[in-house]
Amino acid sequence: MWVGRRGRLDTKGETLLQELAAQERALVSKVADAKKEAAQIIEKAKQDAAKINEDAVKEAQGLAEKATADLNAEAEAARQAILNDVATIVESIDVKAKANQGKAVALLMKRVLP
Repeated sequence: MWVGRRGRLDTKGETLLQELAAQERALVSKVADAKKEAAQIIEKAKQDAAKINEDAVKEAQGLAEKATADLNAEAEAARQAILNDVATIVESIDVKAKANQGKAVALLMKRVLP
């Protein structure tokens, strides 16, 4: 009688052991699948990050080029304003010089010719 019960316990134990082994294999498989999925997610994240970085660099370059163009235009406008101011001053001096040319010649003649 004891042997019979032991035989049933061995069968139940064997069944439980097989179920446990099957569950372990299923878990190992799930872990392997999870690792593969994690690796894919990491690779996708790296690709997305590289794309975002590339886009940011392009945007920064575009902004830098625009800022450079704006500053160059501003510098050119300032240069033109300075040149216009200088031209106005030169013209004013020229007008005064022409207006006083007769007086200067008369004064020179008076000093050179007694």
